[in-house]
Amino acid sequence: MVTNGVDPYNGSTSIMNQDSPYVQAAIQDAQRAGVAVSSIYFGDAGFRGGRASFSGQSYLMQVADETGGHALYEGTGNPVSLGPLLSEFRKAISETYVASFVTSGSSEKLQRIQTESSLHKVKLTAPQFVRGEIWKAF
Repeated sequence: MVTNGVDPYNGSTSIMNQDSPYVQAAIQDAQRAGVAVSSIYFGDAGFRGGRASFSGQSYLMQVADETGGHALYEGTGNPVSLGPLLSEFRKAISETYVASFVTSGSSEKLQRIQTESSLHKVKLTAPQFVRGEIWKAF
């Protein structure tokens, strides 16, 4: 998604206001569906600069980190061109592998997982929680 990431329903864009129930619900919905959410930060005519940029980018990073996606941005301003960010996203997708595994427990309850690799210079990106059933990680 291309977005400013600001949650207009959560009140202030203050740095101290980083616990949005709407963002948390979106994360849990994506985790239950097994969807990795990636985004490109792009501010709009609404909330701009300063705290809004920080708040929006923080939410986008939180969603990406917890779902196994990527949050792409170039500082707090809009990118001059989306080309480099789309290329970075394309590269990340082309280096994606799927791992299937079985978890224990109810298929309705989200369970925390931890991923790691013994390969040198390999960085893994995965959701923090998955639904308790056969699940595919990216």
